[in-house]
Amino acid sequence: MDRIELQKGLNDVVRNKVQRMIDRNQNNVKQTLQRLMSEHRSAQDFIAPIGVELKKKDTGPVIKFTEQGYITMNVDKNRYSLHPHAVGQLAEKMNIPAKYLRQLSEGSEWQRQLATQILNEHSGWTERTRVLVRAVGNQVRGVLSDSYRRLNSEQILTAFLTEAMSQGAVPCGTYQHPHGTQRNGDDLHGRTFLDLRLRGRGRGYAGISAQWCLPERYGT
Repeated sequence: MDRIELQKGLNDVVRNKVQRMIDRNQNNVKQTLQRLMSEHRSAQDFIAPIGVELKKKDTGPVIKFTEQGYITMNVDKNRYSLHPHAVGQLAEKMNIPAKYLRQLSEGSEWQRQLATQILNEHSGWTERTRVLVRAVGNQVRGVLSDSYRRLNSEQILTAFLTEAMSQGAVPCGTYQHPHGTQRNGDDLHGRTFLDLRLRGRGRGYAGISAQWCLPERYGT
């Protein structure tokens, strides 16, 4: 067997392997994209005042954290659970060690109670005056600066997939980063990535892959 035939055989193996991967994961990709679209439609952003300025005005806190078997953020008459990503962002905004706060929030009852006490004290005394709270349903997914630019994630996702597929890219799977994974200083815990393969000339694949972090409601 000469080198050309050997290479052709290897190319066939890779092409068939990628095609099986695509066929196997199509339902998973479809379900993930449908979930993101659905979450976008049930999402809400609101500005919440916090900090020492409220105390100076003799105004009670707008946000209050409580322990209900898990940590909740109470805003007006609404109660929200906190996604781990939101816990990390709260820690960052209020100068609390993020790893420590996460451990408390996921710990036993006394640890969760301590976490709520820390959050209530810091949110009441921080110099920050407002935060943007990003929620999906009854869960807070992100706590951001009030100057954060609000983007339409559904439009971003649709535009990206349209352009990528027009260039020959084929979605072949999705996966989530594990707890604590970092990229360029950003916490990717629980973030969903879309795996794309670039279709080459003919019916094969060029062996080029890319991973794109899907625009979920975490504010990053």
